[in-house]
Amino acid sequence: MVVNVDNSPGVIKGFLYFQLKGTNWNYLITGSGQPQITGEIKKHKVALPSLDEQQKIADCLSSLDELIELQAKKLEALQAHKKGLMQQLFPREGETTPRLRFPEFRNAEPWEVKRLSDIARHETSSLTLNTLVLTDSGYPIYGANGCIGFIDSFEQEDKYIAMVKDGSGVGRLTIREGKSSVLSTLTYIKPREKSVLVTWLYYCLSALDLSCFIKGSGIPHIYFSDVGATKVGLPSLPEQQKIADCLSSLDELIELQAKQLEALQTHKKGLMQQLFPQEIDL
Repeated sequence: MVVNVDNSPGVIKGFLYFQLKGTNWNYLITGSGQPQITGEIKKHKVALPSLDEQQKIADCLSSLDELIELQAKKLEALQAHKKGLMQQLFPREGETTPRLRFPEFRNAEPWEVKRLSDIARHETSSLTLNTLVLTDSGYPIYGANGCIGFIDSFEQEDKYIAMVKDGSGVGRLTIREGKSSVLSTLTYIKPREKSVLVTWLYYCLSALDLSCFIKGSGIPHIYFSDVGATKVGLPSLPEQQKIADCLSSLDELIELQAKQLEALQTHKKGLMQQLFPQEIDL
């Protein structure tokens, strides 16, 4: 939608932009194939304060947009940093030593190469929600349709990594830690022995490119029987813990940045509702 205000006296472009952006145009949408807003928009009424007030509102919301954009870039930078860090902390295919090791492990032995199925097992089961207490924040618990809630910690005996489709329906997987009380039918993976930390295994799986294992023409799947043949490097428990702690801390920082971005976006939405009249009866 293009609105030309070049020849409209008494209207500041920035003010009109935010006012139109905050308008609910649903009542003007027509068309069953590709919905569109027709020329009826010309009948839409807007309220105009003085030029000084328009400028003040435009400056306020522009500054908030700049802050939101800055926050979004910080989040993107952290996500890119994590992706690059994981590429450094896990050996490349065919190698037994990562390109980046923590100082205390730089002289340690190369990682032991094993098949994924040798260090982890999987089951597919319909699990029921029982004694699990869900909270508003913490570690995510995933069902077939996405996140169903959070738990405070994974200090329970029964730990696993859930492998379920995300909400996009295109076959990508969401791999998360959790507890075996998820309301869903899913595939979950557990370490075969205590020499493998579940948190490290989660990041190890996250670092793998699983796209080549996607099968199915209807609802795409990834079968562990295929992924299980993948060879991965296994470091010592202390090095696993160091990697897991590092990436977990980074995930917490990413989550914090994401929440701050969401809070700013919510603040802007509420502020716009306050700065512009909700209904105009002229």
